[in-house]
Amino acid sequence: MSQLVAAHDERVSVVVAMSTWGDLREALYENSTRHIAAMNALPNAPKTARFSARTEKAFADLLAGENTAETLEWARRRSPLTCVERLNDRSVPAPVYFAHTWHETLFPPNQTLEMFNTLSGPKRMALSIGDHGSPEISGLLGLPNRIWVAPHALVGRQSALGGPTSRPRTGPRSVRGWR
Repeated sequence: MSQLVAAHDERVSVVVAMSTWGDLREALYENSTRHIAAMNALPNAPKTARFSARTEKAFADLLAGENTAETLEWARRRSPLTCVERLNDRSVPAPVYFAHTWHETLFPPNQTLEMFNTLSGPKRMALSIGDHGSPEISGLLGLPNRIWVAPHALVGRQSALGGPTSRPRTGPRSVRGWR
């Protein structure tokens, strides 16, 4: 989601995308087959999520195997790969940090790799052994976690470079050590 926001809002100066998707269409209809496991997991995490009526309809349609074209269009609009050019064309590039797993069952890592390779600005990726979100869990609980080190450092670095609390800068910014 952070990738989509950054593509449409220049005020976003850093993107952290953990256990993300690149193309929601592919994640939900992998190889033209409904990916029911992904749909069954999404509405349950978190239990307190409040989905829009349109999102609930998309989930119900996918589970029922109905309105496929309409659901694919809904998913296209929520796919970072469809707005990668906007991210690349930003007047001030936003560094992007990806964390993903090799054994991802919800959002295949090939989508994140494609997104990473298509981005022209500063970027970094951490690929880990495990399944969806497992490497990030301890960091969400505030415990030491190697996946969370880079995003915390990046946010601090961006603030010093004219990040979200400063006036916008013009021209490129460099983030040392980032591809």
